[in-house]
Amino acid sequence: MSEPTKMESGPFGFAQAIEVIKLGRGVTRGSWNDPERVVRIQRWNGKSANKTPYLFIEPKGERQLWLNTDDDLLATDWFEVVPAKPEKPNAD
Repeated sequence: MSEPTKMESGPFGFAQAIEVIKLGRGVTRGSWNDPERVVRIQRWNGKSANKTPYLFIEPKGERQLWLNTDDDLLATDWFEVVPAKPEKPNAD
């Protein structure tokens, strides 16, 4: 299951949201009432069968393709999100 998130920067439109996604970070919409609904990108890592990048969400820990709506593309309530708890450094 994904870590809880908090809104970090925004609001902004989808053009900026997709740039944030392309950097490997997650975004959500202010109007979504689910803090776990975060859009991210999956790029081909040399192992998966799917070589085409795709956007996904992980509700309840299950990865699903994100199917945007016209409302999503025209919205100006996008926010970048970060994990609510900072990641712990490896204790190697």
